[in-house]
Amino acid sequence: MDFKNLSKRTYIILGIVTLLILLVGVPAFVNYLMSVHVVKVYGDAPAWIGFLGTYIGSILSGAITLIGVLLTLKHSEKESKKAVNLAKAETRRAQLPTMIAHTEECIDIVYEFVEKIQEFEKVDISDLVKKPSERRNKFFTVDGDFLLTTTEKFVSLEDEFHKNKKLIRNHMVQIDEYAYQCYRRFEEEFRELYEYRIEPIENELIAFQGHIVSKYMNEYGDIITNMEVRLNSIVLEREDLLRFESILRKLKTAENKYITDLNDIHFELDNRLNQMLLRFSDEFSAK
Repeated sequence: MDFKNLSKRTYIILGIVTLLILLVGVPAFVNYLMSVHVVKVYGDAPAWIGFLGTYIGSILSGAITLIGVLLTLKHSEKESKKAVNLAKAETRRAQLPTMIAHTEECIDIVYEFVEKIQEFEKVDISDLVKKPSERRNKFFTVDGDFLLTTTEKFVSLEDEFHKNKKLIRNHMVQIDEYAYQCYRRFEEEFRELYEYRIEPIENELIAFQGHIVSKYMNEYGDIITNMEVRLNSIVLEREDLLRFESILRKLKTAENKYITDLNDIHFELDNRLNQMLLRFSDEFSAK
């Protein structure tokens, strides 16, 4: 029998039956032992009747006392839990306006930043008529030494992102643990975005630079060793020129995907924030 699934009524019935067995069964058993003389009996019948009366009375008194104590403890525990839950609910309700305000501040910050990212997603019509390798990049470009560098627009956007990151993180900490974990997950996605989209191109450019230095050292050693002259002064052979143009095309594609993904992770953060705001608002308006 699975006692965990028994109802409260069943427990009461089992308790009453057990008590009746003790009250009736024990005296009957003792009487039987006295009558059949299985064991040697000391004392006469009146003495045993008195003993049984005391014995039964002790059992009843102990059972009643135990039941009273258990009921008192259960009632006290129930009232204590009710008081704790009520205190938590009142504390939570008092905190909700502040939590709602912090969430709304975060939504405003993210929304303004998303608008700026979307400006970079717009297609420059004048670039469409140019070769892919000659189209202007918005965030990342290649310098005269064939290394990846960032544009002023990206530096400005990145500075604003880090400023917003501190503001949002401070708000999230003051909301609750879930909100803070949510933003930490967003920061991780932001970091992984660069590693996934841009870092491979950056590594490919480093390898290409090493190839150029090694291959053209004999012919253009004066250019390569001169820190004031850029490596793009070297006249590249066709195969190297084609390789470089291929890297530029990859960078253009990777940058476009990076901007799209950047917008997506901010949109997802905005969606999570709005879900939190809706939950807090519903909780605050509930009676």
